[in-house]
Amino acid sequence: MTKRSYIKEAEQNVLNQAKFWTEFAEMVQSMQCGIHNATDRYSPGREKFDQAFDLLRRAAYEEKQHALARCFALVGVGGEEAEKFSREHAKRVFGGNYSTIQWLDPWCRIPSSWHAADEDGLKAELKEAQIGRTETEAKP
Repeated sequence: MTKRSYIKEAEQNVLNQAKFWTEFAEMVQSMQCGIHNATDRYSPGREKFDQAFDLLRRAAYEEKQHALARCFALVGVGGEEAEKFSREHAKRVFGGNYSTIQWLDPWCRIPSSWHAADEDGLKAELKEAQIGRTETEAKP
């Protein structure tokens, strides 16, 4: 008989929530695109749909951030799945086509101007950190 792991149980609950809200936000985005394809800018309900999708997206974002904060706490006590999910989330945050320069500002604001070398350096370090973690995990 396997001993019950309370951390694993808590971790799975939080991961399920974080994944649910991530997928929910993607579904809302997909639905909004579908409504935009089915209507034109003069359609009587389009503005109300946009308002509703905006509310759904904001609520989902808040719930997702709450779940991610709980994942972060579990990483600190040995939650391997939470750590794995955290790395996957980091890839989405840092590995996309979006700017990362705000991470170098003390208040995480995008500056009005910056040196491209700073952002390139940050992206290179982030990529190296992700590759290093992957290689460490692959070792037996």
